Amino acid sequence: MKAQGLEQVSVRNLAAAATPGPVTFFRYNLPGAGAIHPAAALNDLFPGIRERDAIQLSAIGICELIASLGLSADADHALVLELAGEELASLKALLNCDLLHVFGSVSVFCGRQPLYENGASGQMISDWLEDQGFALVERDETEDPDRPRWSYKRNPLKIECRALEAQLEQSKRNKDDIATDRDQQAKLAAERQARIEELTTALNAAKAETQKQSQRASDRDQQAKLAAERQARIEELSDSLSALQRDNAMLLRMQALRDADLKDLQGRYAEVVDQKDRQTKLITQLTERLTVASSYLQQLNLDQLEAAQTDLSSQEGTTTESQSKSPAHKESPEALKGARPTSKRTNRNRTQ
Repeated sequence: MKAQGLEQVSVRNLAAAATPGPVTFFRYNLPGAGAIHPAAALNDLFPGIRERDAIQLSAIGICELIASLGLSADADHALVLELAGEELASLKALLNCDLLHVFGSVSVFCGRQPLYENGASGQMISDWLEDQGFALVERDETEDPDRPRWSYKRNPLKIECRALEAQLEQSKRNKDDIATDRDQQAKLAAERQARIEELTTALNAAKAETQKQSQRASDRDQQAKLAAERQARIEELSDSLSALQRDNAMLLRMQALRDADLKDLQGRYAEVVDQKDRQTKLITQLTERLTVASSYLQQLNLDQLEAAQTDLSSQEGTTTESQSKSPAHKESPEALKGARPTSKRTNRNRTQ
């Protein structure tokens, strides 16, 4: 592996997946094509690919693996993910365990279309990471055009904008709840007021009836007894009226507090909307700059590739001319073939 021998890199021999547990590792006759998922579109790219064997392994969860590194939240970390068929599932697992935004940059090796079963295309991963606040800055196809390296940078402005949107949504819900409570309090206050008016009418009627009975009664004792009963009824109604008046005053005070809270919430809501608009404008400007930078970087890579091809063609022409002038130093095709450098792709099922 390229990372072996580096002091700042720790190499661990294990299988990683989105969730821990037993997995089957499929090995193929194509070097570097092994994965814990069977090949899908990879068969279309390499018609001659064949499965060699299937190995039962116990995989460690991606969250457990990253957590074991003890990454500092203040440092700038980079995640290089090369888990064939497990790319999107692993990223979602890191989001669920609050470890995705520990990384300032994320690089994912995957194809433009799902190469393995249960896998995702590069565009699907890009769209999902875009929703999580990561912007695509480069798609490097120099090593493998069929499985390019998709590089993303964390966009703090977009993450903050998403937080503001969530806060805005919560504010809307709080506003609706307060409005509902206010309506209920107003309805209850109206019912109490109607009851107060009803009791007041009954009290006035009782008083009037008492006065009539007092005037019409000829029997002083009967008059006194009837007056006492009416007076008791009046006192009972007076107590009920006082209690309702106190309850109504309490409801009016609560309604006033609700109105004050609603007014304050409306002011905060307006501030959140204004801040969101400013953040959206900043994101638009940053996106335009990133687009220009990406186009410039792609053009620069094309220019460097064309220059390298031109230099290689010039060197091959010079070598041919030198050999034609010096036959005694000609080498056999077998010797030239042996002198060519060869490279083999290593298994990419690793997490850096």
